[in-house]
Amino acid sequence: MITMLPSSANVEAVYLGFAGIIESATAGRLCVEMSTIDPGTSQRVAARLKERGVRFLDAPVSGGVGGAVAGTLAIMIGGDAADLEEARPALAAMGSNIIHVGAVGAGKVAKLCNNLISGSALVAVAEAFRIGEAFGVTRRSSRMSSRNLRAPPGSWSTGIRSRGSIRRPHRAAITHRGS
Repeated sequence: MITMLPSSANVEAVYLGFAGIIESATAGRLCVEMSTIDPGTSQRVAARLKERGVRFLDAPVSGGVGGAVAGTLAIMIGGDAADLEEARPALAAMGSNIIHVGAVGAGKVAKLCNNLISGSALVAVAEAFRIGEAFGVTRRSSRMSSRNLRAPPGSWSTGIRSRGSIRRPHRAAITHRGS
């Protein structure tokens, strides 16, 4: 059984709530939870399911809609390695980079760390553009773009190529005052 839901509350309701999975899943069933939620929720749900003999993997994804359509998602797995091997064929239909990172909850932690890195890279790129503009260096005159900033290959921050990608008005966190 595979689920991907919008929030921790939804995951708890679907698994543990009235008429939830916990009420109908038989012992030995493997549940793969692919939402981007807090690790504690995954751990609580897994512990409750385990009481009934139901196995659980947390397996959030990275790669967006394009990766989902192409079947190239990165899937970060938390849970028992043997359970991962059982689920691997289904996961391989969705992703090309399936990584076992540890116990239940570790997949969610890896995904949250990935989001932190990606968000930080986006902020750094936006700040670089803003600093350049503050000193009169425009993207147009200098060909300053994410292509020239040498972001890591595959980083979605390299997708910042158009004027509309960084919304105005905004203020730079680092400013320059003339001497």
